[in-house]
Amino acid sequence: MRSEARLKLFTLDPDTQKLDFSGIEPDVRQFEEKFGKRVLVSCNDLSFNLQGCVAENEEGPTTNVEPFYVVLSLFDVQNSRKISADFRVDLNHPLVRQMTSGSTNKQDVHINGSSDGPLRHASGLPVGSLQYPRQGVFSVTCPHPEIFLVARIEKVLQGGITHCTEPYMKSSDSAKMSQKVLKNAKTACSRLGQYRMPFAWAARPVFKDASGTLDKSSRFSALYRQDSSKLSDEDMFKLLTDFRKAEKMAKLPVLLGNLDVTIDSVAPDVTNCVTTSYIPVRNFEGNGSGGALLEVEEFVPCIAKCSQPFTIYKNHLYVYPKHLKYDGQKTFTKARNIAVCVEFKDSDEDEAQPVKCIYGHPGGPLFTKQAYATVLHHQQNPEFYDEIKIELPTQLHEKHHLLFTFYHVSCDSNSKKKDLVEAPVGSAWLPLLRDGRVIMNEQLLPVAANVPAGYLGSQDGINKHSGSEIKWVDGGKPLFKVSTHLVSTVYTQDQHLHNFFHHCQIMEMSEQASEGELVKYLKSLHAMEGHVMVNFLTTILNQLFCVLTRATHEDVAFVFKPEPYSSTNVKTVHEELAKTMTAILRPSTDFLTSNKLLKYSWYFFEALVKSMAQYLMESGKVKLARIQRFSASFNHAVETLVNMLMPHITQKYKDNLDAARNANHSLAVFIKRCFTFMDRGFVFKQINNYMNCFMPGDPKTLYEFKFEFLRVVCNHEHYVPLNLPMPFGKGRIQRFQDLQLDYSLTDDFCRNHFLVGLLLREVGGALQEFREIRQIAIQVLKGLMIKHTFDDRYAAKSQQARLATLYLPLFGLLQENVYRLDIKESAILSNHNNAREDSLVPHSMVTPQKPGSCIENALHKDVFGVISGTASPHSSTPNVSSVHHADSRGSLVSTDSGNSLLDKSSDKTNSLEKSSPFPSPCSVTFQPHQKERFTRRHSVNVPPLPLEPEGRVPPLTRATKRVTMDFSLLSAPLPDPLQDKALFAYWNKAAPLELMDFFTLIESQEGVGPVAPDRKSLTLPVSRNRAGILHARLQQLGTLENAHTFNNKADVSSQCLLEANVSTEVCLTVLDTLSIFIMGFKIQLNSDLGHNPLMKKVFQVHLCFLQIPQSEAALKQVFTSLRTFIYKFHCTFFDGRADMCASLCYEILKCCNSKLSSIRSDAAHLLYFLMKSNFDYTGRKSFVRTHLQVVIAVSQLIADVIGIGGTRFQQSLSIINNCANSDKSIKHTAFPSDVKDLTKRIRTVLMATEQMKEHENDPEMLVDLQYSLAKSYTSTPELRKTWLDSMARIHHKNGDLSEAAMCYVHVAALVAEYLWRKGMFRQGCSAFRVITPNIDEEAAMMEDVGMQDVHFNEEVLMELLEECADGLGRRSVMSSSLMFTGSSSPSTNSAETLR
Repeated sequence: MRSEARLKLFTLDPDTQKLDFSGIEPDVRQFEEKFGKRVLVSCNDLSFNLQGCVAENEEGPTTNVEPFYVVLSLFDVQNSRKISADFRVDLNHPLVRQMTSGSTNKQDVHINGSSDGPLRHASGLPVGSLQYPRQGVFSVTCPHPEIFLVARIEKVLQGGITHCTEPYMKSSDSAKMSQKVLKNAKTACSRLGQYRMPFAWAARPVFKDASGTLDKSSRFSALYRQDSSKLSDEDMFKLLTDFRKAEKMAKLPVLLGNLDVTIDSVAPDVTNCVTTSYIPVRNFEGNGSGGALLEVEEFVPCIAKCSQPFTIYKNHLYVYPKHLKYDGQKTFTKARNIAVCVEFKDSDEDEAQPVKCIYGHPGGPLFTKQAYATVLHHQQNPEFYDEIKIELPTQLHEKHHLLFTFYHVSCDSNSKKKDLVEAPVGSAWLPLLRDGRVIMNEQLLPVAANVPAGYLGSQDGINKHSGSEIKWVDGGKPLFKVSTHLVSTVYTQDQHLHNFFHHCQIMEMSEQASEGELVKYLKSLHAMEGHVMVNFLTTILNQLFCVLTRATHEDVAFVFKPEPYSSTNVKTVHEELAKTMTAILRPSTDFLTSNKLLKYSWYFFEALVKSMAQYLMESGKVKLARIQRFSASFNHAVETLVNMLMPHITQKYKDNLDAARNANHSLAVFIKRCFTFMDRGFVFKQINNYMNCFMPGDPKTLYEFKFEFLRVVCNHEHYVPLNLPMPFGKGRIQRFQDLQLDYSLTDDFCRNHFLVGLLLREVGGALQEFREIRQIAIQVLKGLMIKHTFDDRYAAKSQQARLATLYLPLFGLLQENVYRLDIKESAILSNHNNAREDSLVPHSMVTPQKPGSCIENALHKDVFGVISGTASPHSSTPNVSSVHHADSRGSLVSTDSGNSLLDKSSDKTNSLEKSSPFPSPCSVTFQPHQKERFTRRHSVNVPPLPLEPEGRVPPLTRATKRVTMDFSLLSAPLPDPLQDKALFAYWNKAAPLELMDFFTLIESQEGVGPVAPDRKSLTLPVSRNRAGILHARLQQLGTLENAHTFNNKADVSSQCLLEANVSTEVCLTVLDTLSIFIMGFKIQLNSDLGHNPLMKKVFQVHLCFLQIPQSEAALKQVFTSLRTFIYKFHCTFFDGRADMCASLCYEILKCCNSKLSSIRSDAAHLLYFLMKSNFDYTGRKSFVRTHLQVVIAVSQLIADVIGIGGTRFQQSLSIINNCANSDKSIKHTAFPSDVKDLTKRIRTVLMATEQMKEHENDPEMLVDLQYSLAKSYTSTPELRKTWLDSMARIHHKNGDLSEAAMCYVHVAALVAEYLWRKGMFRQGCSAFRVITPNIDEEAAMMEDVGMQDVHFNEEVLMELLEECADGLGRRSVMSSSLMFTGSSSPSTNSAETLR
């Protein structure tokens, strides 16, 4: 059954696979925190060869004999940058950690200390989760192989680096040495446990390549001794540059030990993660001590492409003490083992305490008040590499500063002053703010010997203090070098942005702020650095929104942000923004300014919509009727904005095409969004205003703009309710009989269904333009229909049917443009041409023969031409017109015939009138009144689509076929969901001419799918199976120049199968439609015995299925439909004219030669059904008509298709014979024997034709075969005459004049017999017995009153008689000639003349 396993047609359309409806409404989300390549660094162990037991009773485990501390960070050698903060790890055994427990600063033991400042402690973290972190998450935005993970190892201050590392460099028995080192370590830890000293370093690469592939196989290098003179980052870059040079690294002193650190990728759903601000990330579980993953700050490059908008709060200051030059100071006697203590203070008063906001070390509190840098033993000019991380307060003021205190640390444990560990040797301070901005980069500071109250008032060694005098070390020279790095989402380092933020703050606090200054700062924002703009994007935009509704200066533009709505607010963002955009779009505005607005118009319109939505929600007006939501002034502002924008789109687009295209798309999105918030009548008015700015004949670009606008607007999520202002989707759809269905684009239809009416009218107008414009319009309409098909809200069949009624006017639109559907072609001349104009016939219509062969001369092309109905017969019958099957094979020729008379002329003609002097080869023939009706309605004359064979079409024509497929496909789905009553209503309402157009349109659908092959393919058997279609389509796609680019053969195969399935589904849909029509219009179809234009058109649609290659599944349904059609309309085929029967026989016999056995079987059964129906129709007397037409069709197939005599065709004939023999209902009639006789004749013809090729060089054998063929055609006068004429020419050529004359005698007898049976002559062939007894063969002729292709009359007979007399006279047989003439002369005056 046709209704089983049906598919939605648009699911098979190739373009459907490319459509993405997800972007119709963008998925708007907040900015998300983005990272670079994230690397999980896991620190497992640090062990040296020198080990021992640190427990007092020596019963504990063997461990390192003193505590060590690891500091990890990433270094970018390629760009000489440190790209991460430090990650500090304590890998010591708990027994080793206890060695320093007595020296910890008691004031900082507790994590939650006193609230002595604007502090922010870790919240939501289990106690101890960050006490000893071992896993850190690093992020790298720009990975490459020259990035190294560097580990710096420190230990408790004890002495010089060389002296302390010496025991770790020996490989001898270390038991005694470990005890000695342990003893010294315990002493140092008890006195100096809070001081650290550099000890060793190691490194390893992180990435294998620039794509971020982790180098997991690498391990840390050997542990190199730290050189006290090479501590800076610059020195580290020099060492890493030589890291892969083994000969240079071999010179460095190595400590015997191993650092076990692994790296891995970070899972997206990683748990137990803590930010750089110690804030737990979602999914934090907190599974005890050391279980948290600590994110390590990345120092992102200051370039825009690496930057991201800030999404979380972050306010960190990194402080890096660099160098202290103390070799020239005379103030302090001892200043060698110098430690730097860093504090963050908010006051310079005597009693001021440091703020507890410095991030602590592992094992200590999370936040401390002080931090110490590493200490170098006996160094008066020490270098430092330490990093101190500070959490800045949200609000900084002028008193916030960093205080650096320098201490001399006594390392001599034998000193008498055991309690005096450290002695102050100077101080320096650095105010954080300068001109309102946080001080960054490297600073050189003087060092003071004392720190009196109010010390911030002194700068650069100049005493500005009113009280006690500050004593400067070394005369106030800048002795201390320090640098800072700010990572903050609060404070910016860009001067222009800082000025703007600062002025906005002044405006908020004071109404007297100068707006002239504001304009200056706004303009200066153009000079802002790109990465700063990206980082602070959200803050900048919010601030600009605030400015918009507060400022009154006309120069304030590009600004927007909604404040929370309140009744006191006079201005709203959407109102002010609409006015400002309109002002910028005025012709008087600067060209560059207006172009920038056009280029970025999407953002301004998005801001408008967002402000409108917030206004409605916050004011509660969303509950009001749409017409009451916005003020009249705002509606006017929107209308003015649209009208002001249109000239930039329609007139000035050439100046800046991209900007105009962006503005057009942005306006479409805005108008679509307005449907949600505003009065829809007002929105329809804006759409109408937009459309009024376009005119017919616009350039292609403007058509692109217009249809892009329509595409976006029609993609509104409630497009259907907008077009159906009635109850829809509420459980009940109105019945079809209750609907006033419109089948044309009337004004009422366009008023009631505004959007679809507008779209259809614009599509109709575009169809009068050139191919590219037609393609744009068709794609928009088809895309909309595809969207309906896949809309789950309207998936029910009744809903789809109601939706289809929206597009009923498309019938009329397609009918008006049906001449553009060139899917079906027929390159056949009408029979009005002179018989001599053979050269005008497309050469490919004649089967090519081997050049230079005798058969070419013997079997003149006219023989096959006449048999196949494509050329005139030989000049021996000059008044006999071409045997042109105008109603059988002429207008219904297969599309396999790819040639066209308009191959070249159609490209040169620009109107329907300027066509070839010959009739158009299109199957759709316009009558004069049809063409007049069209041209009167549309003034634009457009050339028809060029008709050329696919194999040699230029690229434009290939694209044209794609457009035509899309165009014709639009009409295919319409009948499917409609109820029968809707179709009947249309058909009953349609005029006869419109009905004909409708079926012409339906007929065009049968070409949808794989494009038919060129004429050359007709020399091979018709391929209807999937593999054949696929192969043909693969060849076609291989020649496409402008088609889509397919990645591989699988893509091509998928494309082919999609198109093949489209063809099948369209075929079934058309068959459904035909079935409905035949049921309702059977009386009209039966008028005049079925010989009326409507019946002819319906039959022509059926026949096209056999002429155009179809799938196996489709053909099975076609054969079933044809069987039903024959059963219902006997008289059409078996009474009156024989043209329809002839066409059907030809196409069925062609299917009998199919490669598919199932198709051959179905075709043979259908042909048998046709014969039997004919037999029953004649009262079981004979099936003369079908008999004659089958014989004629076989002759045509001999000329058209090579291989017709093969085994496949023979099998089909056997099936027909078997059906006749096994049919019990006609067992006792002459029918089986007549069928057998018919198949025997067919086999004789096929066999003789095949043998003629084998004996083409044997004239006598050739003539015998000619005679055998002519004898097989005794029942068909026209075909027998043709072969007798051919025999006569061969005899003439061979000099056998008597034989040639005898051929003409038989021809004359044949014509006489025909005229006698028609009552037009007194005697038949019996009058010729006196010449030859064989003349009785001509009496075997069969009669069919419907034969319209035989054109014999007395004039033809007289010419033949004269030819006979002439031929016989040449052989001196005048007596016979006179006797012959005497027997026929009494009938006409011409005979008297002959005497």
